[in-house]
Amino acid sequence: MLNRRSSIHLFHNDNAITKIINTRVLVVSIVLLSVSLVGCSVQPTAVVPATQEHEAPTKQGARMSVPQQKTQKAYEPSARTNTTYLSPAAQELVVKAKQYSGSGDSVSALRYLERAQRISPRAPQVYLAMAEVRLQQGENRQARQLANKALSLVGDDDDLRLATEQFIDGL
Repeated sequence: MLNRRSSIHLFHNDNAITKIINTRVLVVSIVLLSVSLVGCSVQPTAVVPATQEHEAPTKQGARMSVPQQKTQKAYEPSARTNTTYLSPAAQELVVKAKQYSGSGDSVSALRYLERAQRISPRAPQVYLAMAEVRLQQGENRQARQLANKALSLVGDDDDLRLATEQFIDGL
């Protein structure tokens, strides 16, 4: 049998064991938190210039900057930054939409054009095609708004600008 003194001693040992376990759990938690935070750190990246200046050697062997040469782009602009660019996927959707529109299914045509718009939101070709479908549906006001949007996005594509202006004049 355990007397009172030995039961207190056992209780004291249980309390010490609990403190040791709690300390170990705390240490393990801190280590795991530290490891997970290290995984979230981001290394700084180098800045890549949009254009690179070319250099040509001179007669004395020194290198001299040649600004007369055409600069080369360090990247290709995306569909979102290039206003007249229509991505291949969006182009395919516009072609399908024109097929549906030609067969009289303006609802399906509009659905394909809305998908193309999500892919290339700044492509004026999509807005012009949407305007044509809205005109086919008899919604002249919406067709004019979409054509004006296309005209605002045309940029320096003269053929597309002319086609859009002719569409607006025909409304």
